[in-house]
Amino acid sequence: MLHCFLLDNKFVQTPVDNCMYSKQFESKMLVILVWVDDIIIAASGMVLISEAKQMLQKRLRMKDLGRLSYFLGIESLLILNRVMHGFVNMS
Repeated sequence: MLHCFLLDNKFVQTPVDNCMYSKQFESKMLVILVWVDDIIIAASGMVLISEAKQMLQKRLRMKDLGRLSYFLGIESLLILNRVMHGFVNMS
């Protein structure tokens, strides 16, 4: 169901990982990772993240758990400067 929905909305399933879908908007990128019943949304801007959440909420019952902090035992850190950079700490 989710797979077909993402493909219908012009997302491309990556050949490297079947759980990862991406969509390019000119110079911007939106990535959706699906792991069992969890969805991680990453993008080059907060507007894209909000639009992706709205799109998914029209189709799925979902709960926004906020910023990612841990996933599968991996800590995720977000550092905001002039440009947004995401860092993953695997210690």
